[in-house]
Amino acid sequence: MDAVLTLKDILLNVSKNYLTEKEKKFGGNSWKDILTKKPQTVSDLTNTKLHINGSVGQGRWATIPWIVLRDPAISVSTEQGFDLVYLFSADMKEIYLSLNQGWSYFKERIAPIVKAKKSIEQVSSYLRSQIDTHGRDDLLPNIDLQHEEKFNTDLPEGYERGSIWAIRYECASLPSNDVLKSDLGYMLLLEKSLKNFIIENYSENGSLKPNFINNLIIDSAGHTIDLKQITIPAPSPASSTKKTIQHPKKIDFEKKHSKNTKIGLLGEKWVFQQEIDHLTKLGRADLANKVKIKSEISDTYHYDILSYDEFGNEIYIEVKTTTSKSDTAFYISKYELEFGHKNQQNYEIWRLLNFDENKLSAEYYILRGDPTITINAEPVTYSCTPDISNK
Repeated sequence: MDAVLTLKDILLNVSKNYLTEKEKKFGGNSWKDILTKKPQTVSDLTNTKLHINGSVGQGRWATIPWIVLRDPAISVSTEQGFDLVYLFSADMKEIYLSLNQGWSYFKERIAPIVKAKKSIEQVSSYLRSQIDTHGRDDLLPNIDLQHEEKFNTDLPEGYERGSIWAIRYECASLPSNDVLKSDLGYMLLLEKSLKNFIIENYSENGSLKPNFINNLIIDSAGHTIDLKQITIPAPSPASSTKKTIQHPKKIDFEKKHSKNTKIGLLGEKWVFQQEIDHLTKLGRADLANKVKIKSEISDTYHYDILSYDEFGNEIYIEVKTTTSKSDTAFYISKYELEFGHKNQQNYEIWRLLNFDENKLSAEYYILRGDPTITINAEPVTYSCTPDISNK
């Protein structure tokens, strides 16, 4: 009786043997079954209820072999739609579990090829902003399949640009099978979130519209965020000291807090994407992959975003966002001030003004260095506990 294979067994087998088998004749090579047939027998994969396929190439060995998990509701084929896919790097040193797109659709319908690449990357960025990552710390917005050699194929770059979110593994130190299954379960949650978004916005009667990818391209083009850097404006004039009659106004504090929280989170995501784009343009995709929104994980970090300069030095970014057109006062905690003072060489406050969620635009300036010097901070809140002395 054949041994029961696990997901880790499959991934290890491919990473250890693919380059050796690739030197052999393609036709009639039974080892290919490890990708073309065996994945359909692994319960770790089949329990997902998705369609399982694997590929080592067609007629010749693929540069990037893969195992794909398809949901027909949002995946017309491996060439069109959205899938979860295990992608092996060309050097077999890394594996990515990626929520990805079908590259062939873009390549075959959009010319020139440069525009096709830009379009799929644009859609990836757009969809990335629509998915709740639930604070996962090791998700990557970019993947690197190590395909520097000229393989006479654009598929590796298509996979890279089509990746929405991914988890990276080093083949030399793959985690346990339980961890791999847990990661797959988490990525299934992201896939479900993406599915809900796609079905809600690009389907009719539960079925995808024939031109849904074209509509996505149009929507993603309109989703480009316009962040305009400005010089530090003068503070808003102080309120008039003239006494006026104040009429009490009922405030819905829960609604106000919810709105402010939403704007704050969006501001952080915009700066997060800005940092990724900046590092990528500098040719530091390796650093762009390490940019994190720390505030999604815990408020104990006392800053919002971990980024890097082009030399790899860490930058701690605090984001303060307002919809106001003028530079009104913003709030910062004692612990944020202390953290900024302690890490002043690598600390920045990004102040976003005139934040417009619908127009996807905002202005911003950056305060670098010790916040106890760059801002005028006044204590305006109190730490409170019940007074039971008279009880």
